[in-house]
Amino acid sequence: MFNSIIERRLEQDRPTINPADKFTLQEISRSITSPHLILVFIIHFMKGTTLYGFALFLHSIVNQLEFTATTAQLLSAGPFVTGFSVCVSIKSS
Repeated sequence: MFNSIIERRLEQDRPTINPADKFTLQEISRSITSPHLILVFIIHFMKGTTLYGFALFLHSIVNQLEFTATTAQLLSAGPFVTGFSVCVSIKSS
């Protein structure tokens, strides 16, 4: 039962093999509306929003707490050093 479902899905999702096959807009719309693509887009959008929001506004937030500019820079460096260390350790393993 599951084999026939898998074979049918593989046949539907296979790339065009025959040079006589034409590229259609239906293939584009199928790939754009794919749940996998939408989920990956949402994940990367949220990741970028968080990263750039953090990077651009952390110093301002710490500075609004009435620290001096030097102290605000030093206090906002810690999270970036931690993030850098985590990224390097994940990439090296």
